[in-house]
Amino acid sequence: MNEAIGETAIIVQGIALNGKPCRLVDNTGTASEEILRDLLANLIRERCFGFSVSSGGGESTVSLDRPTFGHVQLDERVYRLIVRKYEARLEAF
Repeated sequence: MNEAIGETAIIVQGIALNGKPCRLVDNTGTASEEILRDLLANLIRERCFGFSVSSGGGESTVSLDRPTFGHVQLDERVYRLIVRKYEARLEAF
């Protein structure tokens, strides 16, 4: 991804189900490493990493490697979750 990684970011590494390295970047630096490892394990288990083909909003065109966006609550905080091919990011919401 092109976005900058903040000075206080916490990064946890893993291996996607296809054997390729993946990672979760908490750009807020506020979640515990244990919670981040659990989230990364869940993202891997749900096959969120790797090559994907999608069309947004019923479009007739297909985009390769389109990021997916969502929100996740960890403890009492809500974060924006952005998932690309082999990297997921938590950003302030």
